[in-house]
Amino acid sequence: METTERRGAVTPASQRTTSREIQDKIAGAIGDGEFLPGVSLVEAALATKFGVSRIPVREALRALEQDGLVIHVPSKGRFVAPLSTQDVEEVFFLREVLEITAARLAYERVPDEELVELSRLLDSLTPDLSPRQDYFAADASVHDVIARNAGNRRLLAMLQLLNSQIERARRTAAMQQNRLGKSVKEHKDIVEALKLRDLPLVEARLRVHLHNVKEATVEVCRTILRD
Repeated sequence: METTERRGAVTPASQRTTSREIQDKIAGAIGDGEFLPGVSLVEAALATKFGVSRIPVREALRALEQDGLVIHVPSKGRFVAPLSTQDVEEVFFLREVLEITAARLAYERVPDEELVELSRLLDSLTPDLSPRQDYFAADASVHDVIARNAGNRRLLAMLQLLNSQIERARRTAAMQQNRLGKSVKEHKDIVEALKLRDLPLVEARLRVHLHNVKEATVEVCRTILRD
């Protein structure tokens, strides 16, 4: 059986897959506000909720702790990490630097067929009908295409390190009324600028989008999550 090393132990591949799935589900619940900041994450309860043993849940929580979504308090357990306005400012400062750099490297390199596919994906979204997960997937796809086509592995790796924080912000911002529809329009604008191979326009539209997501996330932190 295929295995992998994790913290000195050998983890079966099947368990690794399950723990990754549980990690994604918990991260999604945190981002959607189902698990609010400060909520206790009890292994047994989560195992029951997701219909798995406690082992993949434990592995998932450890991974989320490394990603900054979960904190461990000795003798008390693990909890959803706080999300303060300062956290949001720090994440988006780094995100803007990295994504604008990626756009500068990628704007002439993104294949036409990928841009056509992004347009098709965004056009397929229907307000009030499409599942929220489809919006999140389309959102991530636009940013992923830019990052992948930048041709810089270290830049891509740095963005991937922020991925859990970015996904949490993406889902948190979506709690703001009408944010999903506005986000689709902003992504369409970015894709159209890429089709024109117009770097100043790509940068301007990407900055506007990142600013709007940051402001929406900050508002949710202050009004819903009570930062």
